[in-house]
Amino acid sequence: MHAGLIGCCILLGFWMNLAAAQNNDSDPADTLSSEMTYSLNTGSFIYHAYSPQRDFLQYFDNRVIALERRIENPYIDSLVVGSGLNSHGNRCLMLGVQKDWIQYDDRLSFEGVYAYAGEFFFDAFSHCGDAGFYNNVRDITGVGFTFYIYHGLEYDLNRHLSLEAGAALPGIVVLSLQWHF
Repeated sequence: MHAGLIGCCILLGFWMNLAAAQNNDSDPADTLSSEMTYSLNTGSFIYHAYSPQRDFLQYFDNRVIALERRIENPYIDSLVVGSGLNSHGNRCLMLGVQKDWIQYDDRLSFEGVYAYAGEFFFDAFSHCGDAGFYNNVRDITGVGFTFYIYHGLEYDLNRHLSLEAGAALPGIVVLSLQWHF
């Protein structure tokens, strides 16, 4: 578990360095919520489209909450930290980055989120790798985790609220609300 703890600390340090190294020369995307610095992602609906007959935790039972911090950087647009229950009902920590790939107009954009979801040295996240793929990774690396790759559309209803719809690999349908402040 010491190797896993070191890996998590390195990942957290990398994430924090990205926040500190933001480039102040670039302008944020011209959207209704672009002047908002933080977003809170709540109300996630998740459905495992590739294997719905399995006993996965899905629909609104995942209890996902994620805080997003916009940064001015030419390569990423936001840092994301959050928590949720994985497919097997175990709480995981999420650390990631978001990139707004295409801005269609002032309301609609195509974005990607690339995140680590797994165990962390706090007790609340220590069982993330107890089952499924997370457990297979834990057997190899000492830390139960996976990387999430999500792409979807974000539609700004107003400057404080957006709807998101997309898919995370390997075929998980995601719908959520995002509050901007």
